[in-house]
Amino acid sequence: MSENGQTVPIGCSIALVMDTTSTSPIDNMPGASELDPALCYRMMLARDRRFDGRFFTAVKTTGIYCRPICPTPPPKQENCVWYPSAAAAQGAGFRPCIRCRPEHAPGLAVRHGDSLVSRALGLLQEHWSEYPSGGVRAIAARLGVSERTLHRSFRREIGASPKEFEDTRRTLFAKELIVDSSLSMADVAFAAGYGSVRRFNANFKDLFQRSPTSLRHEASQKHQQGVGDSGIVLRLPYREPYHFPSIFQFLEQRAIRGVESVVGGEWRRVVRIGESIGVVAVRDFSKKRCLEARVAIDDLSKLAAAKARISRIFDIDADAAKIDQQLSTHAFLAEDVRSRPGVRIPGVWDGFEICIRAILGQQISVVAARTLAGRIAAKFGKKIGDLRGGDGLICAFPTPEELADANFEGLGIMPARAETIRRVAQLLCQEPTLLTGAWPSEEARARLVGIRGIGPWTASYIALRALGDPDAYPEKDLGLMQALAGWGDGVANAWRPWRGYAVIRIWTLPQSSVMNKASSGTA
Repeated sequence: MSENGQTVPIGCSIALVMDTTSTSPIDNMPGASELDPALCYRMMLARDRRFDGRFFTAVKTTGIYCRPICPTPPPKQENCVWYPSAAAAQGAGFRPCIRCRPEHAPGLAVRHGDSLVSRALGLLQEHWSEYPSGGVRAIAARLGVSERTLHRSFRREIGASPKEFEDTRRTLFAKELIVDSSLSMADVAFAAGYGSVRRFNANFKDLFQRSPTSLRHEASQKHQQGVGDSGIVLRLPYREPYHFPSIFQFLEQRAIRGVESVVGGEWRRVVRIGESIGVVAVRDFSKKRCLEARVAIDDLSKLAAAKARISRIFDIDADAAKIDQQLSTHAFLAEDVRSRPGVRIPGVWDGFEICIRAILGQQISVVAARTLAGRIAAKFGKKIGDLRGGDGLICAFPTPEELADANFEGLGIMPARAETIRRVAQLLCQEPTLLTGAWPSEEARARLVGIRGIGPWTASYIALRALGDPDAYPEKDLGLMQALAGWGDGVANAWRPWRGYAVIRIWTLPQSSVMNKASSGTA
């Protein structure tokens, strides 16, 4: 079956226009533990946006750390210290710049993939509120490693401990809400994960040398989005290039009726985090190089987790320039990379949902699978009632607990597939972390393939969209085989370790383009 709906250094020089077919100075950037001061200083002087979020400049004379694109006059090189992440700079005792706003820097590319740190970051950002004060120990245990191993990996790749990373994330998220919203300070503290308003106020006074209220008063009024009937507005910065039309169209074609909708260039859906339910709406805000998300949720403590999941759905942390450079090395995708730079892998809100959709989509069209998923959601999903921003949306997609013993009669689902759905639901009731990113991709796929009715194609598709595996490759997909006919068995090897991005590109190519490429390959 086919998911695309077919039947089948330039040294260390600084270039402000990116050429994805040549070696970029980005590729010459050292790892987190060995930043080159001279190179970082030149990138900072150039204010090159490609390096935004890749390192941070801390100034010893002011005690402030900034993004490399900060508009303030550059400090002297001897006064600068370089850090690979905001967490590393803040853990070293520096405070965030109010002008360049580190909270709006693009995310860490290290979050992308199947490494220990990548999996840990997913848990830290989406599930921290589930843990008591000993959260790092609990997360290490959940990942099957020692706390010391987790610390060592974080220090090597991010330059900070897991606790420093979480403290920085919480501080920067609170700062974003202070400046960009009109939430009360009590609500900001609660949404950012502070245990009390007193602790929140004390933390900000120690770090910023002013109260949260003073910080809001100092912020430019043009930043404040407010909190209206449609929910809280959040900005999710991405590193260019970002091809929003491709991911938007992919999600639009698969929108489950009653759960998701596309209205006026905006993708919306009902979301559920634990017992909390809400509505999110996302659109592209290319002028500011970010996505703009409106979140209306009944529990503000889930707001940060909602932001992390939206980031995952729209794959905003991917290093698109690096990926495109690799994909363009083979003639098959070179033209598409030039015409559509920055194509991303569409993620999912919940891994269980994509399991069900993959099972339903076996050997039928995308439209038919979407119809069946809509019937399941309408019958078993939790109704949302009159929730802000929920116009036209009526329910959330059901949880594993709600489908573990479900009766699918009358929905048009074959009995064998219905049984597979129940078995997947039962597995996730027993192993709720299986599709959260806590498990390595290969292990999660092996558990899924152990269920009757789930084969390699289905497991690879789940790994691609639910686990964010950038190299997941459903090689028996009919659309891929048709498109690659005549190009040889080794074509996909040229795309490693980004074969998942190649798959999405091929699935979203126009039908005529796929046929032309297949013909060219045969010739």
